Amino acid sequence: MAGAVNGMNFTWCGQSCGSTSRLFLHESIHDRVLDGMMQTIQSYKPASDRDGHQHGRHHLQAQHDKILGYIDIGRKEGAKLAFGGKAPNDRC
Repeated sequence: MAGAVNGMNFTWCGQSCGSTSRLFLHESIHDRVLDGMMQTIQSYKPASDRDGHQHGRHHLQAQHDKILGYIDIGRKEGAKLAFGGKAPNDRC
């Protein structure tokens, strides 16, 4: 589970050529793995990685809008959002 979360590259907001874009799980372990990932991800707070947080912010509005657009596409195609999906309320 830690490898899956680390592969998402939260520090770089997933904006890394090595970031995980998909994770395929067998249905027999899906819920257990997802629950474990959510326990880790829920502790992340978006902020400057220089401030000791695990998740940097998007620096370009166009990239931010593009990501939110992908989330909307996924929802329209039937994806279930497990966590997040909107902009944080606070700013750096």
